[in-house]
Amino acid sequence: MTLEWLWWQIEASYPRIKRLNFETLQYLAKLIHSNKQSMKYINQLNQLNQHLLKDLN
Repeated sequence: MTLEWLWWQIEASYPRIKRLNFETLQYLAKLIHSNKQSMKYINQLNQLNQHLLKDLN
């Protein structure tokens, strides 16, 4: 295995790595959006719980 061979292996795999990185970023963006949605629902539930607790007291 020469340095030149290794360099060509890296060059050849770069488009695949680039695509995988892009797909990973897309997945992370969806995950962040999903987490934001979840936090909205959690906050709404917390507010509802606070109102219910006030009503009990």
